[in-house]
Amino acid sequence: MAVFIKRLKNRTEPVAEFDSQLWAGMVECVTVGVDKGLTVVFRDGTAVRV
Repeated sequence: MAVFIKRLKNRTEPVAEFDSQLWAGMVECVTVGVDKGLTVVFRDGTAVRV
């Protein structure tokens, strides 16, 4: 998490495109349900269904 925060602080512009290192720093896993819905689980334990 510290690396993630450091990378964000060092940016001078908003994140405009996918960054795999930022993704890996934030996301623990993504699961796909039988209904094809996605649940993103963040490293802090927060889960968001999309």
